[in-house]
Amino acid sequence: MKLEVTAAGASAIKEGLNINKASSAIVRLRVVRPHNSGVDHVKIVPVLVKQAEQPIASAKVAGIDFYVDFEDEWYFSGKQVLVDFQDGQLVYKFNWLTIASAPVSEDQSPHVSDATTSASQHFEELWD
Repeated sequence: MKLEVTAAGASAIKEGLNINKASSAIVRLRVVRPHNSGVDHVKIVPVLVKQAEQPIASAKVAGIDFYVDFEDEWYFSGKQVLVDFQDGQLVYKFNWLTIASAPVSEDQSPHVSDATTSASQHFEELWD
């Protein structure tokens, strides 16, 4: 998972949460899902917090530390997320990461791995 926040996105969140321009802040991008709804009805809400609890991804822009918490990993896992401000609203863009396994040639023995191991082997450069 990778998190990016544009300057326009950071500015909009800073203004929306009434964050003093001179101060630094920590903002959690929290997943909110209405009761008994599917993944299609999820909203991402920026929430001002005192400290990051269990960050799995983070980005620092315009004096704000943005992060995604472990509690919301189920939604963000395997995605590159871009937070931006366009046409008067916050926009969250997701680029799905595709895990492709390399073909096994005759001179290579196939290795056994689960999905987690395979993902970590192919995407370590995306981790911060």
